[in-house]
Amino acid sequence: MVAERIDTASLKKYALFLVLPLVGLAFCGYALVHFYNVKLALGDSFACNINQTFNCDTVALSAWSELFGVPMGVYGAAYFIALWILLGIGASGHKGARDHLLAYVAMNVLGVVVSLVLAGISHFVLHTWCISCLGVYAVCLLQLLCLLWQRHKFDFEFDAKAISRGATTALVVVVAAVALHSFAKPRPSRDLSPTAQTDPSATAEMLLASGAAQPLPINRTPYAGLGEDYRRGSDHAQVQVVEFIDFQCPSCQRMSAAMEVLHKEYGERVLFVVKNFPLDKACHTSMSSSVHTYACDIAVLARCAGRFGKFWQYHDLAFAGQRDASEDTIVAWAQQVGLSAEQISACRSSRGILEKIKDDIALGSRIGVEGTPAVFINGKKYLGTPQLETLRRAIDSVLN
Repeated sequence: MVAERIDTASLKKYALFLVLPLVGLAFCGYALVHFYNVKLALGDSFACNINQTFNCDTVALSAWSELFGVPMGVYGAAYFIALWILLGIGASGHKGARDHLLAYVAMNVLGVVVSLVLAGISHFVLHTWCISCLGVYAVCLLQLLCLLWQRHKFDFEFDAKAISRGATTALVVVVAAVALHSFAKPRPSRDLSPTAQTDPSATAEMLLASGAAQPLPINRTPYAGLGEDYRRGSDHAQVQVVEFIDFQCPSCQRMSAAMEVLHKEYGERVLFVVKNFPLDKACHTSMSSSVHTYACDIAVLARCAGRFGKFWQYHDLAFAGQRDASEDTIVAWAQQVGLSAEQISACRSSRGILEKIKDDIALGSRIGVEGTPAVFINGKKYLGTPQLETLRRAIDSVLN
């Protein structure tokens, strides 16, 4: 049984338990910054996007990244702040010390349970992992292991009333954090894009361009036109989503991550198609200068990988390593998916691959594509940003 009063000096023996929540808070802060970077379609690329298996953009764009409209990072931050406060009060000699220490123990157990549930969602539902989330899970587990190791410092006797009294403090912290987030959360700048692109309340009609649908030919075999368009879903799907991409465009990375999540949700009901629109004068001859130096070469190597059934593997590597693109890394990605030096060389000298990319650019230019990502849903231009919820709403308006 823990003493009813603990001298302030005894805080030293809880030093490890006071430090760990701060580490968890740092992971949550990183996750929250990343969440809004993705949601507001800002331009930075994050180190946590490594490959298809470890890609925090995919997690942030999923429906599991929020609860009641509040990012999970806010709840995580509130959780670690609450742990710190509970332990601080419990070790300071306050008359409710025992209640707060018992609540601290209970919340450590709860943290591990929630971490296991979220890890299961990442593995079985999203099939990808968020590194900052893994950091949070690790801190939760480490806290519980340390708690068991140093159990002589805590009261492990179950007392529901005492736990509920201490947990009230934690609940106040969570409510305060949610309220603060609602007041201070970042909001899109209305100066950067039309209402439909930034306003989450925009109707489905506002998310798709008015007027007649644009004719968008889709090559479904390697022998059609100048080569097949790489795609996910059924060729007979009711809805066709065509995305013009530049592999060095940060917003394209986010849009493609959203497309991957939606493909898993819709399955064969929606066809997702990729066409190239690199902002690089090496193949985009109407440009006077290159916005992205390696965009054409990456597009060539992506289609090269596609010739050997590895387009999506290269696609994911290129977006995950986007900010590290260089002459060496783009070739290394091709080698990583299994292409030999001879195959890479042959593809780079292939006029067929380059002509297909130029054909995509010409098609995009004819239908009014000026930048990337440019998305067309059943031939109508999508006017929203790479936000999963907004894109889903636009697709549902056509699907239903």
